[in-house]
Amino acid sequence: MPRNPKKARRLVVDGHTYTRSVRHSHSRPGGGARDCCESLTVHLTGARGHLRIVFREGPGRLVPDGYWMVSGEVSLSTSESL
Repeated sequence: MPRNPKKARRLVVDGHTYTRSVRHSHSRPGGGARDCCESLTVHLTGARGHLRIVFREGPGRLVPDGYWMVSGEVSLSTSESL
């Protein structure tokens, strides 16, 4: 049975339990593929806050646009020098 992509997944590191989730969103409503971003959210069980890292497309950076890359994949562009 496939897992629900909207549900946070459990992660255990050195005895500490975290939940993590990856989301795809657009910086502007109705924005095109160039407005895509991927967000990784990590929450330590029992803690009040969370850590959210947002990956946006930019010079030398690629994020999924729904066509060439799968959701959750973030990479560096090989066609541009950094």
